[in-house]
Amino acid sequence: MAGLGYDEPAPFEEYNGQIKKIEILPGVVNVGANMFSSLDGLTEVILPDTVTSIGYNAFGGCRDLAEIELPGSLTYIGGNAFWHCSSIPKLTVPAGIVYIPSRAFQGCSGLAEIELPERLNEIGEYAFSGCSGLKVIDLPERLYYIGEGAFCGCSGISRITIPERVRTLTDEVFSACGSLSEISIPDTVYYVSPRSFSETAAYEDEKNHQDGAVYIDGWLMGVDSESVPDEFTVRDGTRGVAADSFYGVSSLTKVTVPDGVKYICGEAFRDCKELKEINIPDSVRYVGGMVLDG
Repeated sequence: MAGLGYDEPAPFEEYNGQIKKIEILPGVVNVGANMFSSLDGLTEVILPDTVTSIGYNAFGGCRDLAEIELPGSLTYIGGNAFWHCSSIPKLTVPAGIVYIPSRAFQGCSGLAEIELPERLNEIGEYAFSGCSGLKVIDLPERLYYIGEGAFCGCSGISRITIPERVRTLTDEVFSACGSLSEISIPDTVYYVSPRSFSETAAYEDEKNHQDGAVYIDGWLMGVDSESVPDEFTVRDGTRGVAADSFYGVSSLTKVTVPDGVKYICGEAFRDCKELKEINIPDSVRYVGGMVLDG
């Protein structure tokens, strides 16, 4: 089973709709790219404990696949490997996986439970986006990077704790998680995108709004240009100001940043053309690029 190229057709495409179960024999180590992709009617896959690699899009688009167990021998999962396998109810990602690549489980809307390994370091962009059935996701302590949109559209998740090794919260990483109301961001995070938590319950919660600004767990995420005062004071207790948070607010003339703020992300006040005065307290230890650009 040598891996196929990304653009090559699935070798079993002509049997689409006829294969209900696949059992791979012991001794096989690699499930190649596109190998079983988009097989309608495939409901069960049995993988032996000799398999170490599942290639790009290997089971992508198998929307009826409901029974599969990832073997403990597995050390590599390719991008899109289980893309839109919307009938899988639960998965345990084996201990040997340290990286989950982009879109690996995107659109697995039936996935209600997933256990991530303790050694997991990185989650790629949109890896779990659209997994609307997920209610709980426990991120392992060793995780240090979560890609753009990784959990976008996981509308069932109600709480999330970001591990302390994470330094940046990327664009739309938890956006459109409509039930997400409890968010814990560690002090180790120094960069937050303004859209990291957009369209979440926390973002919409009135108690997180003040003077036209939205605050989430110590971070000023953004402002409403129509309601923010011309002379704005960042709320006490704030640790960081997210990127682009005041972008293009033409009426803004003065910003008071209280002591205790540690991080001001890039382009936070970009194109605030009337901004004449801003104080940066001694507590600030990171200022991103082009903060006042334009």
